Amino acid sequence: MALTEPETGRQMTYGQLDCMSDGLARALTSDGVGKNDIVMYQLQNCIEFVCCYLAPQKLRAINSPINFRLASGETALLIDDARPKVFIYDTAYAKMVSEALRIASWKPARIVAVNTDSGRIVSGERPEIDEGHIYFEDYIDIGARADAPVMPDAPYIYDEVTRLYTSGTTSLPKGVPVNQVNEVLSAHDVMMHFPMNATDVVMNMTPWFHRGGLHAGGPTPSLYAGASMIILKQFNPKECLFYAEKYKVTFMIGVPAALNMLVKTQQKQPHDLSSLKGIVTMGSPLEKADCEAYQR
Repeated sequence: MALTEPETGRQMTYGQLDCMSDGLARALTSDGVGKNDIVMYQLQNCIEFVCCYLAPQKLRAINSPINFRLASGETALLIDDARPKVFIYDTAYAKMVSEALRIASWKPARIVAVNTDSGRIVSGERPEIDEGHIYFEDYIDIGARADAPVMPDAPYIYDEVTRLYTSGTTSLPKGVPVNQVNEVLSAHDVMMHFPMNATDVVMNMTPWFHRGGLHAGGPTPSLYAGASMIILKQFNPKECLFYAEKYKVTFMIGVPAALNMLVKTQQKQPHDLSSLKGIVTMGSPLEKADCEAYQR
């Protein structure tokens, strides 16, 4: 099992994930996406996010996840900077995205909408989208019918694979290129330090659009190791502990504030966390007292 979405009940094996990513890659090819072209996606954590991360790599294109909490002007700024051929967004932010696309100077050739509303997914309903946009599953269907090749040639270690955007302390967001060798060594680093292998079940409790989400126990090292990922759309300490027990999670990854909330919740309503091998923090170090609390 590669991916589990507890909120929707969807699960996907590695074979199914590869098939879905191939379909997206062929659809992207039909829109002229190739080497060094950018596929930008503004999604919450979901199965489609992982496909958007993988499919461009099959074409030697560049995947670029961006913060879904941005305002329309900020999103437009990133669109103009990256000039993506394809832009993929979460329908939960449709109004903001519509405004961003209106004010952006650059117009992507293809706009794809992903419905991550668990209620609509279960019922089969789909929200309305702007004229000219296409639903992700319909776009994948185009790829299933296409006859285009998936991988044009072998990847190179200095190919740009991922482009991350961060504001940091420099005011406006800046693009940060991540090369093939950076991705591989980041995966190796995490796999060695956890350590992580194909028997692990990993739950990164942060959004995946940043380096901590993508690389610190997120899709990059987890998929490289062949581990299983539990997908969280948003952090809720009670749900996290419930899922950790239910799915026998071996590694939980999050920021110190979130981990402190987990400890307090566990103290009030204990869950069986015997499967855990480690709790990994990001962003800042933990106080000694907090570390001791986790150990208890």
